[in-house]
Amino acid sequence: MINSHREVVSAIQNFGSKMDFIKDTEYLTDINKSTERIMNLEHRGLLFGLTSMNHDDDYNTILKYGFSIIDKVNDSVNEVVTSEDENMFCVSALHDYINYVMDGDIDFETLTVNQEGSVNGVMTVVSGFFDITVKRTASYWKKLEDFDA
Repeated sequence: MINSHREVVSAIQNFGSKMDFIKDTEYLTDINKSTERIMNLEHRGLLFGLTSMNHDDDYNTILKYGFSIIDKVNDSVNEVVTSEDENMFCVSALHDYINYVMDGDIDFETLTVNQEGSVNGVMTVVSGFFDITVKRTASYWKKLEDFDA
């Protein structure tokens, strides 16, 4: 069970390092440089980042993550379709992995599939969002009250 943002980031990086189809996994620390990072990918990559957070009435924190799986291929129907198939497999595997490490039922919001042509070929992209609830208890927040800054 994941109990912090740091553990989510670590789990997704671990997934990317073990997934044969994914060669680069990057947590986006500067959204303004995301286009540059995408252009520098040499193989299929997984880019992800925290997009928002919220709190519920039970002291829990709801973290929303966005992700994109991006591949660069030659501009041919066969290569694009193969890349899209592999991207979809990676999304399915990521979904299974997150559910496994969260020991729960995490839903991916509507996934977006895009292709973008360039001088060097085509980028195939699958993007989406998912929420993870980090469970907290009242005693956790009580301990923070004891912390005198």
